Amino acid sequence: MNASGAHFHNYLDLGMSTFTESASFYGAIFSGDARFSHARFRAFANFNMATFRGCVNFSKAFFQGDTRFRGIKYEGGGCGNFGGVRFNVAYWHTDPPIFLEESPGKFISELPSGAGWADFSGELALEVDEPEVWCRENRSRDKLWG
Repeated sequence: MNASGAHFHNYLDLGMSTFTESASFYGAIFSGDARFSHARFRAFANFNMATFRGCVNFSKAFFQGDTRFRGIKYEGGGCGNFGGVRFNVAYWHTDPPIFLEESPGKFISELPSGAGWADFSGELALEVDEPEVWCRENRSRDKLWG
């Protein structure tokens, strides 16, 4: 799905959606509220440079592939809910980081409040509390088996 540069004027509800291919909202403007709660992004998800003027709800969404929220902005009362969101721990080490908010008066380069990491390599998403340890252990395992 390519919605790069799109302007969503009204409420957008993509909650419970499953994106099996890449989904790009690069530079998109969300003027109304947007709902992505419980959505599953199985491949690349790109929200770089998106602007949220209403509230966006990603609660309990899973980002299983490479994900980018760099340079996002909240304007005019915009806000974000990332409670229960899980990002793929295999991308924990990316530089620049997955999430980078550049709203007026803010510069946040860590996961948003309520979000965390998960290992999506098996049937179920496994919570990862210490991504640095997980990456170190799994990379050494990959070297042994690779």
